[in-house]
Amino acid sequence: MDIRGLHVLSGIQRDHWNSTLEGFEDRYEDGLYKELTVLAISIIGNALNKNFIFLTGAPGSGKTHFLVGLFRAKVLADEGVMGTEHALYMPFANMITEIIEGLQETHSTRMGLAKYLPVRYLFIDDISRGERVINPEKIEGQVFREVLLDRFENRKYVVCTSNYTPVELRRMIKAVFGAYVLSRVESSSLFVEFPNKDFRKNNK
Repeated sequence: MDIRGLHVLSGIQRDHWNSTLEGFEDRYEDGLYKELTVLAISIIGNALNKNFIFLTGAPGSGKTHFLVGLFRAKVLADEGVMGTEHALYMPFANMITEIIEGLQETHSTRMGLAKYLPVRYLFIDDISRGERVINPEKIEGQVFREVLLDRFENRKYVVCTSNYTPVELRRMIKAVFGAYVLSRVESSSLFVEFPNKDFRKNNK
C-alpha cells in the first residue's frame, strides 16, 4: 500500500513528511529501542493495554519522529483507513486552532472535540509547556482535560509528545485538573523518556 501522500491528508508537519519507524536502533541505547519496539508492536497489533502513552523528553530528541512513524505504521496496518475507530494525527496547536474556529458555531468545547473523541487511536504532537495548557480557564487546558477523561472513560487511546518530564506532567495534571483526573491517568499510563539530546543540532 502506498501511503507516501499521507501527510497531505493528516497534517503531518513538513519536516516530518518522511519520518518512519526505521533507524531508531542506531539512535538510542538498546533499552530504549526495545521499549519503543514493544510499544510500536502493541499499537499496530491493537494490543495496547494502557490508555495514555506519553513520549517525554527534550526538544529534538526524536519524539515527533517516532510519533509520526507510529501513526504511519498504524494507518498502514489498518489498510490506509484513518479517523473513527482507527487513527488520527494532529499537532496540538492545530487541534486548538480548529476547535477555536468551530466554537464560533458550537459554543461548546465538548462539541468542538467531536472530530477527535470518536477516534480510537489519537496521536497528538507537542502538548505545550506554555501557560495556556496549564490554565483550566483557557481552551488548551479544557481540551487537554476532556481528552484525558474521554480516553479513560471510553477505553480509547492517546499517544502524545511533551517536553514535560514525567514528574512535571503528573504534577501539572494534579495541580490543574485535580486528583480525580490524575488518578485515572496514573492507573493507565505509560511514560517513555527520550534522551536529553538534540539530534537536530547534530544534523546541521
